[in-house]
Amino acid sequence: MHVKGLEIPMQQPRTVKMFALGHATSNRGADHLYALPTICYPWLREIAKEWLGLSDEELDQLNDLDSWRQKAKAVVFSENLCAVADSLGLCKFPLVESYAVPLSVLVKGYNALVGSNVTPMDLLKAGERIVNLERMFNVREGFSRKDDSLPERFLVDPMPSGPSKGSVVELSKMLEEYYEIRGWDPVSGIPRKEKIKELSLEISQRMNTS
Repeated sequence: MHVKGLEIPMQQPRTVKMFALGHATSNRGADHLYALPTICYPWLREIAKEWLGLSDEELDQLNDLDSWRQKAKAVVFSENLCAVADSLGLCKFPLVESYAVPLSVLVKGYNALVGSNVTPMDLLKAGERIVNLERMFNVREGFSRKDDSLPERFLVDPMPSGPSKGSVVELSKMLEEYYEIRGWDPVSGIPRKEKIKELSLEISQRMNTS
């Protein structure tokens, strides 16, 4: 069982819907470290409120791990932040998994090291550029929405027992929301030209973007 050729890791997609979406959309296959969307967990509620801008009702949906709602916003944010961590050579466990190191602290350290004056949003925008550039390389190699999927078992076979008994992954609903947030075409899953221009990645003619 795999996504884009990489086997499914230990997370059960039917019980933690944010990891289900993260496995499907990851540009390198079912790698839980590509997004690491732990921001959905209830004990990180205040972090989610700060960075995702959700209402109390939306936070309740986010914290309901069996629900598909609000997971797309969490995965997009987490993918961008993980891309930043990867590009800086940082461990994701204090920065993304536990949020023990606030993004504001990372920014202060980065600015002190390189003599810049970037903001947290600047770094997240850089992460967004990385994710989109990776996506464009995959598009060049023939990848599209059809590859943002999961093994059929998770989509049609309900959990047989446990707290999430009866749950399946509502992947299509999460993907629709994910593509909308990303600015990607909902049919092809390919970054729109407007998004490429926004991110100053204007190589769409060679990358066959939509």
